[in-house]
Amino acid sequence: MTISGTGEKQFLANITIESELDLQNSNLKSVNGSKIIFDSGAVIVGGSDQSHVVGPVEVKGTGDWLFPVGNGTTYLPVEILGVTDATAAATLTLNELTSETLTGVAELEKLSAKRYWELVLNGGSIHSSLIKLPLSDEDGLTDNLDLLVVASSNTTTSGYSSTGQSDLTGTLSVGSITSKDTPILKFYTVAAVSGETAIE
Repeated sequence: MTISGTGEKQFLANITIESELDLQNSNLKSVNGSKIIFDSGAVIVGGSDQSHVVGPVEVKGTGDWLFPVGNGTTYLPVEILGVTDATAAATLTLNELTSETLTGVAELEKLSAKRYWELVLNGGSIHSSLIKLPLSDEDGLTDNLDLLVVASSNTTTSGYSSTGQSDLTGTLSVGSITSKDTPILKFYTVAAVSGETAIE
C-alpha cells in the first residue's frame, strides 16, 4: 500500500497491511477509531512530518515494532524493541495534551507538557522488550539529558513513575529515548528525574 499525493487521506474502517506500507506523502487519518493493523512481518517504508498515521496503529509478531504515528504536522514514531512472543500484538495511540497536566511521583521533577502515548496489549507478551519514544519540542524539560527518562502509568494523566533510560539520541528538540525497564503499564511519556540520590 502506497500513500502519496496531496491532502489528508481519511480511513473509516480498519486497514490491514500484509506486506508493505510506503509512506511517501500525505497523512492517513483515522475516523471513528479505525486503526492501521500491521500483520507479522509487514514492512514500513518512509514516514515523516509529511506522511504518517494520525490515529491508532496495531502491530503483531516478533522483532522490533514500529508505530509510524504523528499528530498531523509532526512525525512521532514509537518503537517496541525485542519482542520475542510470536502471538504478541499491541495497539498504540498518540495523545496530544491541551489543557491537561501530567503528574507523577516525587522522583519526577518535570513531565512532558506536550503528549503521552497509550499502549494496549491485545495478545501475547512483550516482557523483556523496551519502549523507545521520540523527543520533539521538549525544550525546558531538563538541562541534563542524563536525567531524562521514560515514565509510565496505568492512568492517563497521573501516577507516572520512571522506567529509566537505557539509550538516548539527539536532543530534546529532535531525538529519542529508550526505557530501561519493560513496558508493562498502559500510558507512556517523557520526564526528567530530580537527580537527587539517597544516602547509601
